[in-house]
Amino acid sequence: MADIILGLVVGLALLTLFVMLAVVRFFLVKSSRREAMNKVWKASQRGPVPDNAQLPSTYFMYVLGSGGHTGELCEMIKQQFRPNPRSHRRYIITSGDRHSANAVERIEGLISKTFPPDADGVFAGGTWDIVYVVRARRVHQPLYTAWISASQSAMSIVQALLRPPRPAQLSPNYKIRRRVEPFTYPNLIVTNGPGTGFIVCFMAFALKMLAVIPMDRCSILFIETWAHVSTLSLTGKLFHYSNIADLFVVQHKPLAEKTGRRFIGDVTKYGNLLGIRKSFQRGKPKTQSAKGRN
Repeated sequence: MADIILGLVVGLALLTLFVMLAVVRFFLVKSSRREAMNKVWKASQRGPVPDNAQLPSTYFMYVLGSGGHTGELCEMIKQQFRPNPRSHRRYIITSGDRHSANAVERIEGLISKTFPPDADGVFAGGTWDIVYVVRARRVHQPLYTAWISASQSAMSIVQALLRPPRPAQLSPNYKIRRRVEPFTYPNLIVTNGPGTGFIVCFMAFALKMLAVIPMDRCSILFIETWAHVSTLSLTGKLFHYSNIADLFVVQHKPLAEKTGRRFIGDVTKYGNLLGIRKSFQRGKPKTQSAKGRN
């Protein structure tokens, strides 16, 4: 009897220690990049962002959703785009979503045409690739089977997060950028509302909790879709209550006032995300402060 009681006490102590360590790790992960994102936000309110010469190597991951979410996010990318030969863009698309794949090919074709390679064969617009993941839940799929597809989706998402771009995808300026910084994990994950976006960000957060991904990678930017004026979308509510996003912005003042989240304005129309306004004209980006527009 004494051995059983001792075992229970030891087990309870280990469980308590594990929970305490998990809580500490949770807050460490939350605070690691949030402070940096807050600095970016404050800097954007003061004026334009730095010019291209000051841009570091970057690896962005965009999570697309079918239909309106894809169109909106692609327009955001076009409005915010800054040419940087040391950049890579990875688009996460659910299997079977040909609409999103076509949208990506169109916008990347525009980038390639606007920012062609220089005499050394280096693309000013950087490089890109598409990674397909399993859809978490099909339309009209019963909820009692959704956990199976959601688990499969999570596993495919982990692979997408951990798999670096292949050398063939980085050609021809792959070697140039490899000397600057290897693209192992995304610097920033951007999503605007599809359900897959929350799973991608949740898995990235979990991998940081487990110390698989460094805490200075996979910052999360959630932009609530323009279609929601006064209430959050389901994905927005998940981000709102889980609080895993390093930066959560909304595009309408009533929603900002109701939720306490930061108001960024109509990103797809004015391109004022983080104080940046871009243009593809003559391949030269333009900048404008968010404060001046709002």
